[in-house]
Amino acid sequence: MKDFDYDLIIIGAGSAGATAAVNAVSLGANKVLIIERGELGGTCTNTGCVPTKIFLHSAKLMLEAENANRYLEKPVMPTPNWKNIMQRKQYYINSAHHNGLRIFADRGIELIKGKAKLIDTHTVSIDEKSMTAKYILIATGAKAAIPPIKGIHEIDYLTNANALELKNLPQSIIVIGGSYIGLEFASFFNALGSKVFVVESKNTIASTEDEDISDYLSKELENSGIEIFSSAKAIRVKKEGKQILLEISQDKNAYNLVANKLLVATGRKPNLDFNPKAAAIRAETEGILVNPLLQTDSPNIYAAGDVLPTLQLEHVATYEGYLAAHNMFSLNKQLTDYSVVPHVMFTFPEVAAVGITQRQAEESFHIATSLYSYSAIAAASINEERNGIIKLIGDNNTGLLLGAHIIGADAGNLIHLASILMQAKVPVNALAEQISAYPTLAQGFYYALTKLSENISRRKLKAA
Repeated sequence: MKDFDYDLIIIGAGSAGATAAVNAVSLGANKVLIIERGELGGTCTNTGCVPTKIFLHSAKLMLEAENANRYLEKPVMPTPNWKNIMQRKQYYINSAHHNGLRIFADRGIELIKGKAKLIDTHTVSIDEKSMTAKYILIATGAKAAIPPIKGIHEIDYLTNANALELKNLPQSIIVIGGSYIGLEFASFFNALGSKVFVVESKNTIASTEDEDISDYLSKELENSGIEIFSSAKAIRVKKEGKQILLEISQDKNAYNLVANKLLVATGRKPNLDFNPKAAAIRAETEGILVNPLLQTDSPNIYAAGDVLPTLQLEHVATYEGYLAAHNMFSLNKQLTDYSVVPHVMFTFPEVAAVGITQRQAEESFHIATSLYSYSAIAAASINEERNGIIKLIGDNNTGLLLGAHIIGADAGNLIHLASILMQAKVPVNALAEQISAYPTLAQGFYYALTKLSENISRRKLKAA
């Protein structure tokens, strides 16, 4: 049997790579090496979900301070301290780096900084030095995809990465892209006082969400002051003094948008510059192709995280990293299962979903739905968080929950009630009558569940 330098070499120290390394050691791997050319933690820790949520938390506090004015004898206008926001972001990132290094050191995981490339199915090179491993995990992540807009490379445009390094809060900003990244940044900048324009090529923002949710979100964002241009195409962009001018076309009309900054948030593309062909790894535009065990075409090479054409979410990357290591070092192999994966968009208001949309459900199932307004939830009224809806979709034949879609306060936490129900495959009527604490937002979910159970029962009676 051939001797290798390492049991496992991982290219990329983001959520997928770090999780895989820790799990591999717990399963008996003795020598594990991680190669990272950037910062420990990958996109999520450094330029993605963590720092953006710190920014969004700061913005939320600003909104709450403004809303508190109605209860103050002397109203105040809160002013954001950009320097303090940036310092808190950097403190958290530094802490995450420190904790990550400690976790690796405690487990004997080796970390090398540099750019890795594959030489063959068992060999990786870094700075002209080669090393071998029984298994290799590709966890190189993804980066911002820049659309072919005329003049885009002649201006200093922003992405999710450098938008977090701005020295000052911009007075105005154009966001190209109306999905998760773009809308979270739009919400943040708008809440802190920037004038925000959102340009989306599809006919609605948040187009992958259920239509009732995306429509509701669009109205809420517009009511908050964000200008949204849907079904719009960015034609060209140029610098005019200290301003940026973006020409767009919408409904055969041309418009010029002017702002201090322009943020590109039109999706992400996988980092494939590790020489995949050297190991006969198939990679397409959307990412590396793997089987349900997360193996590439070379069985000893696995892939996980944003480099795959799966959902680019931190919790999915963590799941894939854990599973990849499990399938390398455990006899009990496990297949990937993405059937119940919740996601959250931290806009104002929050959006969360799990399962399929109504349009998707209608293609394959006989369904019933329920729609419950936050305004009917006591806790929402008490907390002055009345804007929002809970939408549930059920299968008339089995009584199972097919999808849950929430927009409103604490949607990201509420959605896990639906996830548990779906993962356990428990019929809706089994929990519809559950006693829930008063007054809580969770009551609204159970009210929606009861309503869905009643609608399923009615449809069954009609069918009979």
